[in-house]
Amino acid sequence: MTFGVNMPINPKKLLTLTVLYFTQGLPFGFFVHYLPIVLRRQGVSLEEIGWLGVLALPWSLKFLWSPLVDKYYFQRVGRRRSWIIPMQFLMGLSVIICMPFDLERHLFFFILFIFLLNLFSATQDIAVDGFAVDILTSEERGVGNSAQVAGYKLGMILGGGILLAYSNALGTNLVFLLMGSLIWFALLLPLFMKEPHAQTYKPLKREFKDEEAETHVLQDLREFFRLKGAIALIVFITFYKFGESFGGSMFKVFLVDEGFSNRDIGFIVGTYGMVFSFVGSALGGLLVNWLGRLRSLIYFSLLQAIMLICLGIMSCTEFSYSAAVIINSLEHLFGGMVTTAFFAFIMDVVDPRIGGTHYTLFASFVVAGMGGASVMAGYFASYFGYPLLFIIGGVLTLFPLPLLSKIKKDALYLHYNTEIIS
Repeated sequence: MTFGVNMPINPKKLLTLTVLYFTQGLPFGFFVHYLPIVLRRQGVSLEEIGWLGVLALPWSLKFLWSPLVDKYYFQRVGRRRSWIIPMQFLMGLSVIICMPFDLERHLFFFILFIFLLNLFSATQDIAVDGFAVDILTSEERGVGNSAQVAGYKLGMILGGGILLAYSNALGTNLVFLLMGSLIWFALLLPLFMKEPHAQTYKPLKREFKDEEAETHVLQDLREFFRLKGAIALIVFITFYKFGESFGGSMFKVFLVDEGFSNRDIGFIVGTYGMVFSFVGSALGGLLVNWLGRLRSLIYFSLLQAIMLICLGIMSCTEFSYSAAVIINSLEHLFGGMVTTAFFAFIMDVVDPRIGGTHYTLFASFVVAGMGGASVMAGYFASYFGYPLLFIIGGVLTLFPLPLLSKIKKDALYLHYNTEIIS
């Protein structure tokens, strides 16, 4: 078994994926931290703040229109660029349109455009995920997923860390203008990037004429669900990050209630936390091929569970700034390792001929599980308090792991990839 750091990978692939995912993480990082913090300072309840997870609904439902993204495109523009370019433009526009809205007086319109931002980002993500499946070989997926996760986290560091920390000093209008301008500037890359030729679509168990073949994406998805072990795989994918979201989604609000300023929270969660998450993503990419996909999922989850439980114990005492930095940074470090291993694993079980649709479907299950956990966390924290919320989140992180033995036994993750992944 070879150590992943020696794997060759084209640096252009890494740069392309990093920039594309950066444009998603930048606005998401800002709003996912900014909204709960501001609303909590206005006296909004934990239950209501938990429902902000509904704004991510497009990420949960994007599998519904992902076949359209896989199937329809302008041939001269490119299968993926036909969607990436317009969606990225609309992402930047949605952010800039938020400038004139005051959150306290125009909450409905603010929320509406954040929802549209998520809709455009989710659609762009379908095409970008398909692009990643197109260009990454099996040996490149560990490092390639590091680039994807790292790019996303870099965007979150800038948006949810630095810009959030200085949002009061800069003013939210300037922050929105900067984010929208950066998203539009990043359009230069997809405008000039080259795509591999789309694979000829041929369903798994049926013979069709070439001109008819692309109409049977959904049939092949149904075939996948009939495979032995498919249900166990779906349950695992849906709930693997449930505990992480349940235990961590209220951490920013916890810091508000503990008296931390926006600047403190921006640095604790959005800067230090994201930097360590970035390091964890890179480290996870190096370790995942060495340890194997399944062992990585187990070991990294155990580390993250330990940190959430420690956070719960420490939150019972006086919670200092240094304690918040240390515990949150370590939790993000292990969380970054978890994310890289998890999405490399997901890439192993997708059908590359319908990569965008298949990957998107699995990613939607992930977001649905995390969104449900966020809503439940608001009610749980309100009734039982933050310490128990963090501890239960850590315990829930471990619950899906026994399913890995069935997944390994059925070898479903090797259905489309013949390489041995222990």
